[in-house]
Amino acid sequence: MIELKIYTAMTDEEINELVGSGLGYNSQKPLPDYCNDWAAIGPSIFDNGIELRVTWCPAGSGPVYWAIRDDDDNTYSDYQGSPQRAAAVCLLMIKEPK
Repeated sequence: MIELKIYTAMTDEEINELVGSGLGYNSQKPLPDYCNDWAAIGPSIFDNGIELRVTWCPAGSGPVYWAIRDDDDNTYSDYQGSPQRAAAVCLLMIKEPK
Protein backbone atom coordinates (compact mmCIF):
# COMPACT_ATOMS: atom_id res chain seq x y z
CA MET A 1 0.00 0.00 0.00
CA ILE A 2 1.28 3.48 -0.86
CA GLU A 3 1.57 5.60 2.25
CA LEU A 4 -0.78 8.55 2.70
CA LYS A 5 2.18 10.94 2.87
CA ILE A 6 3.17 10.01 -0.69
CA TYR A 7 -0.32 10.83 -1.96
CA THR A 8 -0.34 14.14 -0.11
CA ALA A 9 2.92 15.12 -1.85
CA MET A 10 1.38 14.55 -5.30
CA THR A 11 -0.12 17.32 -7.39
CA ASP A 12 -3.81 17.39 -8.27
CA GLU A 13 -2.86 16.40 -11.82
CA GLU A 14 -0.99 13.31 -10.58
CA ILE A 15 -3.93 12.29 -8.38
CA ASN A 16 -6.35 12.87 -11.28
CA GLU A 17 -4.26 10.65 -13.57
CA LEU A 18 -4.16 7.81 -11.00
CA VAL A 19 -7.90 8.03 -10.30
CA GLY A 20 -8.70 8.22 -14.02
CA SER A 21 -6.52 5.20 -14.72
CA GLY A 22 -8.17 3.22 -11.92
CA LEU A 23 -11.65 4.10 -13.18
CA GLY A 24 -10.91 3.16 -16.79
CA TYR A 25 -10.61 6.74 -18.06
CA ASN A 26 -11.15 7.11 -21.82
CA SER A 27 -8.18 9.09 -23.14
CA GLN A 28 -10.29 10.41 -26.03
CA LYS A 29 -11.84 12.94 -23.64
CA PRO A 30 -10.21 15.52 -21.34
CA LEU A 31 -9.16 14.10 -17.98
CA PRO A 32 -11.78 14.90 -15.32
CA ASP A 33 -10.67 16.98 -12.34
CA TYR A 34 -11.40 14.48 -9.58
CA CYS A 35 -9.64 16.67 -7.00
CA ASN A 36 -11.92 19.69 -7.49
CA ASP A 37 -15.09 18.68 -9.37
CA TRP A 38 -18.02 17.12 -7.51
CA ALA A 39 -19.50 15.81 -10.76
CA ALA A 40 -16.27 13.89 -11.48
CA ILE A 41 -15.64 12.34 -8.05
CA GLY A 42 -19.23 12.20 -6.71
CA PRO A 43 -20.27 8.88 -8.28
CA SER A 44 -17.13 7.19 -6.91
CA ILE A 45 -17.80 8.59 -3.43
CA PHE A 46 -21.27 7.05 -3.51
CA ASP A 47 -20.28 3.76 -5.19
CA ASN A 48 -17.44 3.08 -2.75
CA GLY A 49 -19.18 4.12 0.47
CA ILE A 50 -16.82 7.02 1.16
CA GLU A 51 -18.00 9.38 3.91
CA LEU A 52 -16.87 13.00 4.01
CA ARG A 53 -16.38 14.88 7.28
CA VAL A 54 -14.97 18.29 8.11
CA THR A 55 -12.99 19.39 11.16
CA TRP A 56 -12.18 23.03 11.80
CA CYS A 57 -8.66 23.77 12.93
CA PRO A 58 -7.88 26.31 15.65
CA ALA A 59 -6.59 29.81 14.95
CA GLY A 60 -8.41 30.20 11.66
CA SER A 61 -6.17 27.86 9.69
CA GLY A 62 -9.20 26.56 7.82
CA PRO A 63 -10.97 23.24 7.55
CA VAL A 64 -9.48 19.78 7.24
CA TYR A 65 -11.62 17.48 5.15
CA TRP A 66 -11.68 13.80 6.00
CA ALA A 67 -12.69 11.10 3.56
CA ILE A 68 -13.41 7.85 5.34
CA ARG A 69 -14.42 4.34 4.36
CA ASP A 70 -14.85 2.41 7.55
CA ASP A 71 -16.49 -0.91 6.80
CA ASP A 72 -13.63 -3.20 7.80
CA ASP A 73 -10.50 -1.77 6.24
CA ASN A 74 -10.54 1.64 8.00
CA THR A 75 -9.29 3.47 4.90
CA TYR A 76 -9.05 7.22 5.32
CA SER A 77 -7.36 10.31 4.00
CA ASP A 78 -7.28 13.90 5.10
CA TYR A 79 -6.58 17.00 3.14
CA GLN A 80 -6.73 20.64 4.09
CA GLY A 81 -8.51 22.55 1.38
CA SER A 82 -10.48 20.16 -0.83
CA PRO A 83 -12.99 17.49 0.19
CA GLN A 84 -12.95 16.20 -3.39
CA ARG A 85 -9.18 15.62 -3.22
CA ALA A 86 -9.53 13.85 0.15
CA ALA A 87 -12.13 11.57 -1.44
CA ALA A 88 -9.91 10.96 -4.50
CA VAL A 89 -6.99 9.90 -2.27
CA CYS A 90 -9.29 7.69 -0.21
CA LEU A 91 -10.52 6.08 -3.44
CA LEU A 92 -6.93 5.38 -4.52
CA MET A 93 -6.22 3.77 -1.14
CA ILE A 94 -9.34 1.61 -1.43
CA LYS A 95 -8.38 0.43 -4.93
CA GLU A 96 -4.77 -0.45 -4.03
CA PRO A 97 -3.87 -4.12 -3.94
CA LYS A 98 -3.75 -5.32 -0.35
